[in-house]
Amino acid sequence: MVECSVDLGEKNKLTGANYLDWKSKISSILQLKHLLRRVLKKEAANEAVLADKLDRNQYNDALTILKINCDTKIADQFDMEAEGSPSEFWRLLEEHYQPKSIQNQATYLNRIFTTVLNSNDLEATLATLSYNTQQLCALIDDTKTKPSALLDTVIAMWCIINLPSKYKNSGELLPKKCQIEKKSPTIKEVVKRFACSCNKTPKLPKPPKLLLPPERPLTPDTYITDPNAPLGITTPRPLWYTES
Repeated sequence: MVECSVDLGEKNKLTGANYLDWKSKISSILQLKHLLRRVLKKEAANEAVLADKLDRNQYNDALTILKINCDTKIADQFDMEAEGSPSEFWRLLEEHYQPKSIQNQATYLNRIFTTVLNSNDLEATLATLSYNTQQLCALIDDTKTKPSALLDTVIAMWCIINLPSKYKNSGELLPKKCQIEKKSPTIKEVVKRFACSCNKTPKLPKPPKLLLPPERPLTPDTYITDPNAPLGITTPRPLWYTES
């Protein structure tokens, strides 16, 4: 028989929307009962044979723990498909309810990095931060997720959040664009997006036009007679010229 202590309670039963939180809690229970490796099928064939010899009820116990911690409709639906296999039951739940990591990693990273800690509602803020961190960890606790790829996304999100104010609006569009395209933001995408705008040569202001004194109209009194010039040739009177 399965002990009652493995029951998460009515509020924590799997309803679908709470899958990541439920997965974290139920994994801890299965681990304490030494059943998690059976459910995840991470044991070698000889280990499975030995476990069966020691306790033939382990599969039934694991399946029971999963079922009593699911909403009744969910338990009935997947129990029939799993045909008594706890590992198949687990796989079906994960396939149906596990959010797509690529679509959700950036969302939780954004929530975490934009959290503002102040004295107002600090306890609630920290609780929310803790929850978002747990959700992110549940998303990346997957063999398909590469730590290096996640680190790249973390750095990209940090860059986007810390962009200068004049680039904020453009930066906020990048995670949304990546979410639509079902991929995570990368530092390469950030560099590509802002390289053009950052490398534009700024237009220098045109120098002011040099203001020259207006030309004086040529009248008879603006000319002087050069005694050394040929007869009849006159020279424009300089502005500084005065008759003695």
